[in-house]
Amino acid sequence: MFQPFYASDPILQGESFRKDEVSNNLIHQISGEDGSLCLKSADEAMLYAQTPGRRAWLWCSREVSAARREELLQELVGVLGKAQVPGAVGEPEVAAAFAGLYGRTHDVQVSQGMTMTAYHCPVLEQPPVAGGMLRQAVPEDTSAVAEYLAGFMNDAFGSAVEPASQLASAEARIGRGDLYLWIREGQPVCMANVSVRTPRHARIGMVYTPQPLRKKGYASALVAGVCSLLLAEGRVPVLYADVVNPDSNKVYRSLGFKECGTITEYDFGAVLPG
Repeated sequence: MFQPFYASDPILQGESFRKDEVSNNLIHQISGEDGSLCLKSADEAMLYAQTPGRRAWLWCSREVSAARREELLQELVGVLGKAQVPGAVGEPEVAAAFAGLYGRTHDVQVSQGMTMTAYHCPVLEQPPVAGGMLRQAVPEDTSAVAEYLAGFMNDAFGSAVEPASQLASAEARIGRGDLYLWIREGQPVCMANVSVRTPRHARIGMVYTPQPLRKKGYASALVAGVCSLLLAEGRVPVLYADVVNPDSNKVYRSLGFKECGTITEYDFGAVLPG
């Protein structure tokens, strides 16, 4: 049987989950959100966490055999029934097995999306000095942040959006106090966001530098500065990087980020014709 779990559940502090905590960091975030669907197997060997309308995250203990994993996934798909599941994310074997089973059960198309490397940075290696300074984003930066958000969405997802459509998001992110900029000659040249803080980690995301300003060391300087803040809080910085983007992966490794697993995304599309 699968049963609900919440952000305070001891399973998220247990040894088995903590072995894979970096690559499955978003499960912490989802389990604390209102309206999320979070389920754990009776033996606490599998977790399912989904924000409404978004891909589900799956985790399965390393100690579970392939046969037992298949049994748990079949049970999970049965428990989900006709719940709307747009896709799935998880370590490659787990995500692929769930996606295949869900697609066959519901006769829907399954397409593989991005594969990302999970990193953590327990010890920061300072990059070469880049001119400028780290600064937390303030309301006066809203227009620049909106432009950067639009650029990030285009780079990461191929979504062409107008900066004006990102103004509300920029205001909200700035208001939460987790958005940081690298400032050069009084102007922002790079952006990074602290997406979520968990008891042991803090996830960095939305690292973006406009095309004309790249390869000047700004992203390295900004990420290093944010890492220093997080390490001072007693949290290890973590992030995800697309495996097909060698530049970003090289930057993160140069700062001391170590690989901690891989995750793959799957999307569930239209119902297959009968």
